[in-house]
Amino acid sequence: MENNYVSVRDVWDFEKYYCSKPISWINTAHNLKSSYQVLFENSKLVISFDNNERDPLLKTPFWSAGTERMLIGFSLENMVKAILLLDKKVLDDAFKKEGKLSWGKDGHNLIKLYGQTNIELTPLEIRYLELWQICSLWAGRYPISINENHIPRNRKSLPSREALIQRSKKELEKAKKENDILMGADLNDLLNQGIGDLENTTFISLYDKSYSFIKNSCSLLPETDKLKCWLCKRIGCTK
Repeated sequence: MENNYVSVRDVWDFEKYYCSKPISWINTAHNLKSSYQVLFENSKLVISFDNNERDPLLKTPFWSAGTERMLIGFSLENMVKAILLLDKKVLDDAFKKEGKLSWGKDGHNLIKLYGQTNIELTPLEIRYLELWQICSLWAGRYPISINENHIPRNRKSLPSREALIQRSKKELEKAKKENDILMGADLNDLLNQGIGDLENTTFISLYDKSYSFIKNSCSLLPETDKLKCWLCKRIGCTK
């Protein structure tokens, strides 16, 4: 019987050629960001509905914040990897194994991935990156982490209401002294909250900052090297 399919390796080599270009990762980052925005903009619809309507949009309300954050994390992961692929050594290392893509053991660690770039992160961006990473790893798609070390720390229970109030006051005072805009909220607190304007604008700002970094990296090239620019869909672009 005639085989109408090309080999798996040939398919891989074709995809490898395209996906070794930063533009392919940027496109995926954009698609993920846009998917997140659809959920975020319609968050009121996905968590509630009018029982008096004849045909409510949703029969059962559901919680989408974890999934929204998962999409944020995946979007930024694609964007930062597009930046890293501007370095030919990173490009070679990522695709050096035949038939396999390799980013190393920290390939999903957003903070460490951004740490390999020259992008300066604010303390707020770092806090949220930790949150988005948790949702990318498990909280946006599973009820529990496959590794206990990925679960955020929980505060200990207290014996009385008064003790709880006292601890909360101390945490708020500490947050005020440190000018903590999140007012002492830890990862577990954030994980169980919906996405507000601060978190949304922090994501969009970091996404835009990352995108601008790529464009500026290419614009600084000498004219003779312009063909290496990601805008021309060529690989290996460096300053």
